[in-house]
Formats: sequence, C-alpha cells, structure tokens
Amino acid sequence: MSFRNKDKFKNTVTFTLKQEIYFSSEDENILDGQSKICNWLYNYLYDMVEYDYKYNDGKNKLINKYNLRN
Repeated sequence: MSFRNKDKFKNTVTFTLKQEIYFSSEDENILDGQSKICNWLYNYLYDMVEYDYKYNDGKNKLINKYNLRN
C-alpha cells in the first residue's frame, strides 16, 4: 500500500515535553567541548560554501540537493 506524504502521518499525535536533565560537571565540560567543535565545523563549512558561491560561481557544488541546515 502506498501512502502520499500528507496521508503518511494522518493518525499520529505529536506533543512536546520539557524535561530538565542534570549533568555532572565533568559531563557538562564534555558536552560543552563537543558543542564548540560542532559550532566551529558548521561555521567552517558555511564559510566554504559562501566562498564557493562568491568567487567560484558554485563550481564545487557544495550545496546541490539539500540546504546547509540538512
């Protein structure tokens, strides 16, 4: 049976629950470090894409099918 995209989730319920999580100071430091690495990588890739489209007319095709968020 095939589903169209809009019918795929027709009978589902979506809700959000806000839950507070407590971390040890060591775990906080690890998560903070990982967050900084991810942020640096995102900014680096964003700069590469921006440079490619400004100066190379998109020849590297860094964004072909999806946008930078995906």
